[in-house]
Amino acid sequence: MKSIIVFYSLSNHTGQVARLLQEVTHSPLEELHTKEPYGEERLMDLSKREIENGNYPALRPLTNPLKDYDVIFLGTPTWWVSPSSPVLSFIKNNDLTNKRVYPFITTGFDVHGVEDKMKIALEKSGAKVEKALIVPFSNAFRYLDDETIKKYGINAK
Repeated sequence: MKSIIVFYSLSNHTGQVARLLQEVTHSPLEELHTKEPYGEERLMDLSKREIENGNYPALRPLTNPLKDYDVIFLGTPTWWVSPSSPVLSFIKNNDLTNKRVYPFITTGFDVHGVEDKMKIALEKSGAKVEKALIVPFSNAFRYLDDETIKKYGINAK
């Protein structure tokens, strides 16, 4: 089975986890980018409205076609006790039917409910959803060791 790592990372926390997964899976990395970049001064208000209204940002196209992959590692930061709006946009706008998706969620706050919200969105898209890896952060410090993250990737293969 071919796998790909798709993620959104504004502060690079989720990117750190994606690169650790890449070390063990040797999967290509696809970082999601919004067509219109978020401005720091309005990110919080805008992202909250996007999540509450389900009006997610447009994304730049991926470089790797998803049809070529059976397994997707999907990474998101936690925004407003939800997956980030760019990741929700990715899920909403791609056919993930029969794709096995391994979510990884980075958070500096309470993550209660985020995994469930991501699972519901993924199941609506037709994905087969595996248990998420939750990676807590405090500022730049990650509270989960490299080996635990890598093991998540190895076990998915």
